[in-house]
Amino acid sequence: GGTLFLVHQRAPAMVVRAAFDLSRVADTLGADAVTARWPLAGRGDLTDVTWAPELGRLLVLADKKDRLLVLSPDGHVQADVKIPGRQQEGVALGPDGSLWLADDQDKSVLRIDGALAVVEKLLQPEAPASPPPPLVG
Repeated sequence: GGTLFLVHQRAPAMVVRAAFDLSRVADTLGADAVTARWPLAGRGDLTDVTWAPELGRLLVLADKKDRLLVLSPDGHVQADVKIPGRQQEGVALGPDGSLWLADDQDKSVLRIDGALAVVEKLLQPEAPASPPPPLVG
């Protein structure tokens, strides 16, 4: 089996988790495959989501406000970081800990070295209460 994470870009903004079984691949996944929905009120224009195994968390792009949201496996926002770009549409973590952002408006891909370490630090219990620094490219 496997897990698929989806974002609903328009209102209501939410992350959806669905389960599937590769041994029984179907043409479509039905509503019965949905195992969780996490509304993210006030976080409009969600454009992509990826699982970050190094963090055990989801990374979600919220393009409307140029934010990277870090969600726990149960859908709670644990960090909210400003990211560069004009219209972020894709996100991935590289094996070296870099964050990759695909920007549709700029027709570019931005690599942010050391982003994994920055996010890991934000998730530490002793992390400062002040807003995190923006990730820069």
